[in-house]
Amino acid sequence: MSGFSLGWDVSYSDASSREPEWPFSDLVRLVRRYAPWINSDTRVLELGFGVGANIPFIESTGAQYFGIEGSQSAVERAKSRFPHLVDSLICGDFTERRFATNVDIIIDRSSVTHNETLDIERTLRLCAQSMSPQGVYLGVDWFSDQHEDAQRGLQLDQWTRHCIPSGQFKGLGAVHFSSIQHLHNIFSNAGLEIVSLESKVRHRIVPEPSCHATFDLVAMQHALPTFALHDGN
Repeated sequence: MSGFSLGWDVSYSDASSREPEWPFSDLVRLVRRYAPWINSDTRVLELGFGVGANIPFIESTGAQYFGIEGSQSAVERAKSRFPHLVDSLICGDFTERRFATNVDIIIDRSSVTHNETLDIERTLRLCAQSMSPQGVYLGVDWFSDQHEDAQRGLQLDQWTRHCIPSGQFKGLGAVHFSSIQHLHNIFSNAGLEIVSLESKVRHRIVPEPSCHATFDLVAMQHALPTFALHDGN
């Protein structure tokens, strides 16, 4: 099934959308550390670019930017901000088809993780097929199974919830909450090896206690396994 939730288009159609319009610091950090070679010959693909928060940073490196976003409202807002990229900002579902080739860096800030397991697995396989041999996948804010919302709402599959009634995920469709082993399994089965994995846990004390838990990760290609075990962990 298609992974894109129409709830995102409703969110982005509001000019006061929750989407920031500046680059995410964790993504900047990962690019600086794991892709310091980025230059004008580098092809960068962003999955779920929203209204283009990360575009100014990528352009500051001189790299060639391409992006796919499921929300037509978000794409229109991004194109109005970056008219010179009108042909590089595509409205589409990244879980469905490959839309770029020979990509050196794939960036994903909390986009792929907003899908159910089968859609994520298909997306990662498409990413592996799109990447250049030395390409890297930089994932920021994949939701952890330690997140306070990991057991809220309705269950779509072992790792995915939807219809979460309140908070940051209300109205946004599928939300995938991963364990460490699960992340290794789904990336490995797609032909990608996680070479860096960081856990981020933030506890709020006042006004209401909460726990926000995510992962930042870096993956590269490896030889596809001869068989893929079903992930039961």
